[in-house]
Amino acid sequence: LIHACAKADNTGRAAPWLDHMVKPGIQFTVTSYSTIIDRLSKSGDFAAARQCLTRVTQAGADADVIAYNMVLGACSRAGSVNTARALFHQMREPGIMPNAVVFNLMVNIHVRLGNTAAIVRLLGEMRQVGTSADQVTLPRRQMPQWKLTRPEGLKLHLLAKL
Repeated sequence: LIHACAKADNTGRAAPWLDHMVKPGIQFTVTSYSTIIDRLSKSGDFAAARQCLTRVTQAGADADVIAYNMVLGACSRAGSVNTARALFHQMREPGIMPNAVVFNLMVNIHVRLGNTAAIVRLLGEMRQVGTSADQVTLPRRQMPQWKLTRPEGLKLHLLAKL
């Protein structure tokens, strides 16, 4: 029922079913909440998507990297950098490791901002967890002309060549 409501873009009717499931202690599945989060994220309502993610985790469901990816994607599209940063750190608290898609979203947020230091830090984190940067991580056509005289710019330039 939740999936059918969300698929019909009627997330307003799907969300109360999540609350209804919590009361008798019905076990959530990833599908139960990720369908709603996906629809909310794609509609651009990152605040509601984040709220749904928070509600289900508070109800005892285990969020996964895919659910966080959906909300981070919505934050990225909306330009909500602070929310994206907070979610990126929040997902790691229970031990959810970012995958390449999550790292790519975070790097590209900072590419658009021209935040070289954050990009270098994220690329370093990617290497630490064994995730490789690719053309999606550092889209050369979107990257501004980094000033190679600054240490971060030189470091980014060298990392981009790897």
